[in-house]
Amino acid sequence: MKKNIFLLLIISLVLIFTLCSCGGNTDTSQDTSNTTDTSKDTSQDTENDTETCKHTNVVVDEAVYATCVNEGLSRGSHCGDCGKVLEEQKTTPKTPHIEVENDYTPPTCAKPGYKGGVYCGICSYEIVKGEEIPSLAHTEIDVKGYDATCSTTGLTDGKYCTVCENQTVKQMVIDKLSHTETVTPELAPTCQNTGYTEKRQCTVCNEVTLESKVIEKSGHTVVTDKAVSANCSETGLTEGSHCSICNEVIVKQQTVNKNSNNHVYGEFITVTKSPSTSSTGAGTNTCTKCGKTENVTLSKLTSSKLSKDDIYSIETDKYNPAYDNRWKVVDGSTTVSSIYS
Repeated sequence: MKKNIFLLLIISLVLIFTLCSCGGNTDTSQDTSNTTDTSKDTSQDTENDTETCKHTNVVVDEAVYATCVNEGLSRGSHCGDCGKVLEEQKTTPKTPHIEVENDYTPPTCAKPGYKGGVYCGICSYEIVKGEEIPSLAHTEIDVKGYDATCSTTGLTDGKYCTVCENQTVKQMVIDKLSHTETVTPELAPTCQNTGYTEKRQCTVCNEVTLESKVIEKSGHTVVTDKAVSANCSETGLTEGSHCSICNEVIVKQQTVNKNSNNHVYGEFITVTKSPSTSSTGAGTNTCTKCGKTENVTLSKLTSSKLSKDDIYSIETDKYNPAYDNRWKVVDGSTTVSSIYS
């Protein structure tokens, strides 16, 4: 406060001094200029015939006060009608700087301090350079960081100044960790149940990283259950169907009653009389179910000597009833002529 009052007092004194100097200079310059201007005006008036202007419209040119930065001008005047300078303005010198000492600025941990030095209170020119005081050390406390997880980022440890409230050691962000996944494998659908695609889920944060999708039922794969003929000792079955995947019965097979006339004869015939080219032969065939024997007529031979190609169902390489008297039934009929070419 005292410094500001002192500064205002000095500025006031300078202004008063300047005004006094301008007043004295104005009188002197006016006396001198009057003499000079009289000779000039006489010659100029003779040439331009300006004696008619009485210079009654006097315009005052106000003084410009000098400062420590810029020169000033004294008070002057000119004729507002013809522009003739009646009183010339004189340049006044710059004023001295108003010296002010810098305030002492104590250092902190955020910025350095400052002491000494003088500057101008008008133009702020540094007249005497001051001295910078180094910053103080921070008063630090530790700031604990935390680990990253698969769902949140982490932070490194840092430091914090309790005085300037700034971070002296900045905490850095730690990227998220990868998920620890458990995999639920894909389940294929069946004809009765829906399936689902593979699913992945983190065992740490429980986030589902891969959603499972439903796979619709595949539907039954139908296969035919063939009919079974009833015979002389066994019942039969009608044709049906079932699913080959889940074994569900689609069309149930119905039981067919026994048929006493439907014998199941063996594959081979026992020859009791060999056929020839001139006479038929005879044989028997036995039912494999009930044991009933049925007589069979063997057709005449077309040749007295037959190869395997002629009678392809004979087990021996060549026809020789004495060697093997079993003939194979081809079409299941009681007459086996169909086995001959």
